[in-house]
This record gives sequence, structure tokens and C-alpha cells, in this order.
Amino acid sequence: MGLPPPYPVIYEAVVTGAVIPFLGAGAPLYSRNPTVTPWYQRQQGADVISHLPTAGELARYLALKTQLPESEYGELTKMAQYYEAVSGSVLLKKRLRRDRRRRARRPPPPPDGRRP
Repeated sequence: MGLPPPYPVIYEAVVTGAVIPFLGAGAPLYSRNPTVTPWYQRQQGADVISHLPTAGELARYLALKTQLPESEYGELTKMAQYYEAVSGSVLLKKRLRRDRRRRARRPPPPPDGRRP
């Protein structure tokens, strides 16, 4: 059996922005049931993110932000392309970075549950 992963080192690298983790499709479902708990809520006129969205949730969010008719909603790639076409790539990147920073303010505990 090999050495255990260096969770404290990984945690520090993620929190400081030294690395960007790649999360699989099931990551947003780790700590919540999307049918019960929303990934974001409106509070005082701002979107407050509390969980990672699923691909479908993020697609719907981008479609809502562009006021796309519901009959035109589609999968995430299509909605991201439409959002970029309507608002420009700079605005899309700015929104995604802002939303990621909001989420990063409350980093989750490492997988083993211990803080370094």
C-alpha cells in the first residue's frame, strides 16, 4: 500500500489558487440533492452561491441571464455559446470568475474531513 495523499498540501494549494482542481460530473452532487437544495439563492439583489451547479443547472442559469425563451433552452455548451454571443466573452469570463471567487470564500473541508 502506498503513501496517503498529502491532503494538507493539496488543500493549501487549492485555497491559495496555486492549482485549479478538475472536478468530475458528479462533484455537484456530493453534498446535496439538487431537487431539494438549490445551488444558489437571490439575497439582497445578488446571486449567492452555496454549492456547485450541475451542468443542467448552469445551462438554465445562463439561459435565464440572457432572457432566452424557455423553448430554446438546451445543454450547457449551447447555453454558454449563446450567453457569450449575447454578452461577449469578456462578460462571461467575468461572471464565471466572480461566481468562482464567491464560492472560494467558503472552501469545503478536505475529503478526509480534517482541516490542515
